[in-house]
Amino acid sequence: MHPARTSNRVPPPATNRSRTLEELPAQRPEFNRLKPPTCCNCCESFVEAQGSNHLSRRTWEREAVAAVVRTSLGVLEQAQRSCTTRREEPQMKKMIGLMVRRPDMSPEQFRAYWSTTHAEITSKVPGLRSYVQNVCLPDANGDPAYDGVAVLGFDDDAGMEKALGTPEWEAVMEDVPKFVDVDRAIIMTGDDNVVI
Repeated sequence: MHPARTSNRVPPPATNRSRTLEELPAQRPEFNRLKPPTCCNCCESFVEAQGSNHLSRRTWEREAVAAVVRTSLGVLEQAQRSCTTRREEPQMKKMIGLMVRRPDMSPEQFRAYWSTTHAEITSKVPGLRSYVQNVCLPDANGDPAYDGVAVLGFDDDAGMEKALGTPEWEAVMEDVPKFVDVDRAIIMTGDDNVVI
């Protein structure tokens, strides 16, 4: 009679792979429908926690990976749509004015006139799409080189040219010397390049 044979095979070391996969539903909402399979007492296969349909762990892992891919692709597609929409926004033609107050005006007087009287006159220009007044403030280096920066926006070159030929724009130019040192002011034009 032969003695009972014993197996010398060493069981594979335990890994934390299953534990990590089982934690995925708690970490990522898209895994809520993917319940990690549990061991069936009547067989050696894995079954779904909420049903009797047999689902091997390999199949469950494939579905989990597919869910990650679908989610990642969805986020990427949304970001691409956002970038495309931003690129399609029309670029505006801008006029930038670097202004220095008249020598007989204080900074407070300059700002008060610019933000009220002159702002009201400028806002009446036909075809003016935007008008931003940027007040320059002193800092640790002293007084700024300019007292204000005005940025006016138009649809395009043609829109700007048309606006500058109106009586309303003529009224703007007539009002500028009342608070700006025109000999030191700088006017320039430019195109939008929106970064953020």
